[in-house]
Amino acid sequence: MARLVPPKIIKGETMLRIVDSTKGWRELKKFRCGWSDKKAETEIHDTAQALARGEVTGLGAGISGPVYQRIIALESESGTVISWCGITRRHLCELPMPTDPGLYIFAIGTSWEYRGWRLDVGGTRPSDAVIRYALEVGAEDLGNGTMPYAWARVLPGNVHSNRLFDDHCFDLYTRPEEQMIRARCAGLNPAACRWNIGGEYSLGA
Repeated sequence: MARLVPPKIIKGETMLRIVDSTKGWRELKKFRCGWSDKKAETEIHDTAQALARGEVTGLGAGISGPVYQRIIALESESGTVISWCGITRRHLCELPMPTDPGLYIFAIGTSWEYRGWRLDVGGTRPSDAVIRYALEVGAEDLGNGTMPYAWARVLPGNVHSNRLFDDHCFDLYTRPEEQMIRARCAGLNPAACRWNIGGEYSLGA
């Protein structure tokens, strides 16, 4: 019988922050979530490089008003990017709809060095902290405190990302040949999740 090995704990202080301008951000430029040529990894690396050049990415068609793009980063005491995600406004599946655009998570990744690790406070995955904060920020920015619908595209073979979105109540909206659409209904508490009785978890202070 295989012995269960407890996850490694990220020691020291970590910080969640919002990054509005990523141009010249060296930590993001050198970010890697792995060393394979898998599409899921190369897409994240290409997006990180584009953001470090100051490019705007993830926007959809038919979006009016000011450009909205924010990066949510979880950093170590030394400033290393442990995990990050990018959010913007975008209509679900890029189709003009009678409703407002939702919160679109256009990228999310955790550094290869911290794969399988947990936070010292709360014991959660770095990606859990990032996605929850991203939902909170989206609710504040786009919904005046009320959670808008949120969605993301995920490759069918990306087991870790599909599990992450499933844990945070993103249902399978549709599954095209190349990418799965995961969607989360409007009005749902940003802290709601499926892996803790009561629907919420705590990341601590």
